[in-house]
Amino acid sequence: MANKGCGGETPIGRRLASNGRVQEQFVPDGPWTDVADDSRFNGGFFPPLIGPDGDDKKCAAATQAQLVLKQVTDDILANETIWGTVLTLITFLATALSVFGIVGELVAFVLAALAWVIITVGRTAIDAALDADVWQRFKCNLYCHILDDGSFDESHWRGVAQRVEVDESGAAEQWLSFLLTVLGPVGLTNAARTDPLAPAGDCSACECNEPCDEYLLIFGTVLSDVDGVIVIESENDPAIGNQNVTIRFGVDGEGCCYLAEYEESEFIIFSNWVDCDGVVVLNPINVTGQCWRQIAKATEVGGGSFTLTITRFAC
Repeated sequence: MANKGCGGETPIGRRLASNGRVQEQFVPDGPWTDVADDSRFNGGFFPPLIGPDGDDKKCAAATQAQLVLKQVTDDILANETIWGTVLTLITFLATALSVFGIVGELVAFVLAALAWVIITVGRTAIDAALDADVWQRFKCNLYCHILDDGSFDESHWRGVAQRVEVDESGAAEQWLSFLLTVLGPVGLTNAARTDPLAPAGDCSACECNEPCDEYLLIFGTVLSDVDGVIVIESENDPAIGNQNVTIRFGVDGEGCCYLAEYEESEFIIFSNWVDCDGVVVLNPINVTGQCWRQIAKATEVGGGSFTLTITRFAC
């Protein structure tokens, strides 16, 4: 049964947005809104791993997530009979991934939206692409983005997905991106918490804070830039008469940086962020734990100066 809007309306359209959310439309040419009742984002979390929060728990959780998702993947790839049609693949995937607490109509919709891509890529190509190096990089990706309690919120889940796009290509990228989209932050967290007594992992080979030094500063003055932490003071935009900071990451402003920490001072009223796909996001709630191409901040006309403090690393 389709979800009802706040006024009881039945949606006339449904889509899987680029941010992984299922969205619905209720009137022709009307806005698309996120569906709230999505177990991938608001389902129940499994109990956390035993032990204090911190690096050891992060590594144990990341290792467990990698191992269980690799096992699920191996089982799916080994079952040749399910790859005959999109329907048989969806049915098997829905059962296999439900163990991570993601169930319901919207999960089936996401699987239906993406399964044809996986069918097109093909079982043989995926199996050949997912070698030991891919899974090691994936474990380190999880470790570098997971929270201290062994969980993923939406921002850090998105950071994992963005890193997959950087690390991998072809069939490996398409399969891991598929898994992450279907799981969402709840399913990925539950994969990391499958066994609360998970043994310690080894993440000594994972290098998380690689530098992201290149940037193009369009407005602002750099006060300091040390060990990945850049402090920028606003400057007057003579065309408008307000204070502005606009920074684009990467060579010629065409790259992305992962934001580990972010602080801003007062006076700011306008916020314009651009993600790695070039999508403009106005006043996002969560900005850390994911990769961005541009940050633009401004005051009202005649507003006072402000500073941004950005801790950034490679995506």
